[in-house]
Amino acid sequence: MRETLPEPDAADRLPRRETLRLLAVAAFLACLPDWDYLPGLLVGELNRYHQLFTHSLAFCAVASAVAARALRRTRLRPPAVAAIVFSHLLLDLLTEDARPPVGIPLLWPFSDRPFQIAPLFPRWEKLSVVQALTSPANLRPVAVELATGVAILLLCLLVCLVLRRRGRG
Repeated sequence: MRETLPEPDAADRLPRRETLRLLAVAAFLACLPDWDYLPGLLVGELNRYHQLFTHSLAFCAVASAVAARALRRTRLRPPAVAAIVFSHLLLDLLTEDARPPVGIPLLWPFSDRPFQIAPLFPRWEKLSVVQALTSPANLRPVAVELATGVAILLLCLLVCLVLRRRGRG
């Protein structure tokens, strides 16, 4: 006979609206280092200023501290905010670059040397916004990153389920 899980108490569940809001905030935080696309977008060269100082540990530390302070009245705690912001750097360290410099300036302002761990994720073709959104070459990176994101999400949900079960057991 299969054991059924007890339903979570109403107090344990986040309202759908708050869950969606937290997911939107998390997505925004994860994209903070890519704000360097905006100046390139304005001058018509999407990558012109991409992967500069905003892709450094220093920028992410400051951005995390500012974001954590701004979000102090939410359920997102400072370690979670930092993990979300810094996750962008990890993913970029694992993504193949289409052109030099290969990697990100992780140690800026102390060094401009670009770092890359290993290109596990395929590169994106993104000379323009239109190309980034319409290029058939980007179907593979979309599929790989989507599959990876779903796998990570499922793993997080599984960990939460196991922790919740242990807390009640």
